[in-house]
Amino acid sequence: HLFLLERMLQSENPPDAVIIGMSPDGLGRNAGIFASPVLNYGVDSSFIEKYRSQIPDRDLQTYENSRRFAIVGMQFSLRTLIRRIRGSLSSKDPLEKLQPYLQGKELSEQEKARYLSLFQASSENLSIYDFNTSPQIEILDQLKGAQYAWFGAMSDEELKAETDTLVSLYLDAFVISEEQMFYLERTFELLQKAKIPAVVFWPRVNPHLREVYNREPRISMLWQRVVRLADRYGLATADLNSAEATNCQHYYDASHLSIDCYPSITGYLLKQLP
Repeated sequence: HLFLLERMLQSENPPDAVIIGMSPDGLGRNAGIFASPVLNYGVDSSFIEKYRSQIPDRDLQTYENSRRFAIVGMQFSLRTLIRRIRGSLSSKDPLEKLQPYLQGKELSEQEKARYLSLFQASSENLSIYDFNTSPQIEILDQLKGAQYAWFGAMSDEELKAETDTLVSLYLDAFVISEEQMFYLERTFELLQKAKIPAVVFWPRVNPHLREVYNREPRISMLWQRVVRLADRYGLATADLNSAEATNCQHYYDASHLSIDCYPSITGYLLKQLP
């Protein structure tokens, strides 16, 4: 957040408003995402030098090790390859899984085609590896490269299983990163100084993960700490788990909503701007 905001404030067209999303894993010290991808791919070297004192030694070491080579590759996943082979061999009609999203909606043929493209782009199949046939490229083209978002919904059983995995990886040993809180406060401070209205939101998560958030004091108190910090700098806050306008139940995976939930949520957040 801080890196992007600093860059935007230096541009010829600073933002008229800002929406900031929070998550426990992003504010946790043990999640391991600060070293990579954040330091490796999310900021530049000048930012790292400027805030070196606020980068944990472990994360800084991981970053510096990655700089020893000209190319840092992505790990190969045999499980993902097998899943995509199975997806290519499947004879299931994609429209069958789309019915829950299409029922009760009056959609144009263009909108239905967009839903179908989103579903195909979120499906695992070998066409993803081909630039000319990849449905993900088609979605990027439709959105003019602005974003790529996931579409679909897990069953309750799948959500429970993936939530258990997520908890074991990121939340069982959760520790608040004071370095991340420093970056967050610096972000809020710059927004106040630039007189840019902003809203900070706590993401909507599936019921199983929400139960973990509420049960674990270190996580439930984290959002309250963010709220107090936002209040200090005159920023609005919104918990997407408690508003009727954000009550979408389509979870792409344990920690992400499907893209078809976004329109109502985006409208709600815009209304919360001070």
